[in-house]
Amino acid sequence: MILSARKVAVVVLILGVISSSPFFALAKDDSNTTNPNSGTQEAVMKRTPVLTPAKKENMQDRTDSGTANIQNRIENTKERVETRIASREARLQELRMAFEKNKEELKTRMATREALLKAKLKSFKDQQKAQVAERVSGNLNKLNIERINQMNQTLNKLSNVVGKLQKVATNSALKVKDPTVVQTGIDNAKGAINLAQDAVNIQAGRDYTLIATSEAKIKSDVQAKRDQLKLDIEATYQNIIIARKSVSDVIYILKSNISGGENGK
Repeated sequence: MILSARKVAVVVLILGVISSSPFFALAKDDSNTTNPNSGTQEAVMKRTPVLTPAKKENMQDRTDSGTANIQNRIENTKERVETRIASREARLQELRMAFEKNKEELKTRMATREALLKAKLKSFKDQQKAQVAERVSGNLNKLNIERINQMNQTLNKLSNVVGKLQKVATNSALKVKDPTVVQTGIDNAKGAINLAQDAVNIQAGRDYTLIATSEAKIKSDVQAKRDQLKLDIEATYQNIIIARKSVSDVIYILKSNISGGENGK
């Protein structure tokens, strides 16, 4: 079919409008555009270091070496702690043995002094006064022994508590944040208990049997012995208070250093 000149002109006009349209230009550009990210990906690939087998082996060696060093430090610390624990326990055992020895020596001394007191009291004109003095003398020593036994029981309980705290502190499952601080507190508590045991042993060796200077002064002699016993017991008990406080401090420190405890994270 042959188009007329007028129709040909219309077709040419339409084609010219389409070719000049921005949509036509965009479609053309899209067909010639490559992936914009391809260059970036290639650059990243070029910058990423390649781990050769030798480098991987070197990194693994350094990791293994660091782990071994940490393990060695842990073992060395554990050995030092165990040595200190054994030393403290040995010292406490020595103190307890010394206490038992003091008790036996005290019995011998008391028996000797009581015999001397009885002999002197027989010369008193007022035998009722002499009997009261002898009874008070015996009661002072009994009271001292009772207080000593009570303080020893307290120290034994504190020692048991510290032993349990030591087991908790060395329990790796509990994840103690600062084992050194905790162990220092435990060592301080054991030291305070040992000092208190020393004081108790000294007190256990004291004899409060009356020394009757004369019948006229027996009342003042009794009062002097009572006052001395009271002062000695109070001074000795101060060491028990310090030991108890040191154990309480360990409990607080340990609680604060265990994950999930007070102030713990």
